[in-house]
Amino acid sequence: MNFITKNDLYAFMNKYPDEPEPAPTPEPDTTSQEEELGAEAGTGTETEGAETQEQTNDDTPAEFDGPDTYCKSAMEQVADYLGYDPELQTYTQVIKGDGGTLAALQAMPVNSITALSIDGATGDPTTLEVEKMNYICFKDNSVFQKGSRYSITFTAGYESVPDIIKTTALQIASLLWESAGGNLAVSSQTFADTGSRVFNNFTADRFLKQIAKYKRYF
Repeated sequence: MNFITKNDLYAFMNKYPDEPEPAPTPEPDTTSQEEELGAEAGTGTETEGAETQEQTNDDTPAEFDGPDTYCKSAMEQVADYLGYDPELQTYTQVIKGDGGTLAALQAMPVNSITALSIDGATGDPTTLEVEKMNYICFKDNSVFQKGSRYSITFTAGYESVPDIIKTTALQIASLLWESAGGNLAVSSQTFADTGSRVFNNFTADRFLKQIAKYKRYF
């Protein structure tokens, strides 16, 4: 998934990556030629051992890219909530007939049906049409025969993911960023006049509710 990027997150939060600091200028080697020759003659074994140790310890972990990680996690949470990846892509799904006239596909909105086979025999995909975003039916109202297996290739998703879905993902990613190293999931505020305490919910659920109409139900 790639419907938000770390650059989108920088702009959304009005944060921008720090410019890398210039590499320090190496100091000139002031060791005399005699000292170098002496070191080579007297401590050759130690030098080789140091080089070996340096090579062994060079296995450093990859740098953690927080913004990329936050974006990926946010997109996964959005897709889990919706029940599908909102980006346009091609799927092949096998449906077992239940004797009904409608069958549900795994992603939405369905844009086109490009291939159909029934129990291994090639069928005509133009005999099918889309109902209610991710349901399909036969144009002549035929049923999906009970026990038969229908393999359907189709495209589904948004060529341009709706702004509200992107915004939701960015809100979640920003929450993950701001709460890194701390706990923003729940905070509270105490009012001195009354002594009452109010808890505020900062979990992703409050953002996901705004894209409920894009959720897949079946």
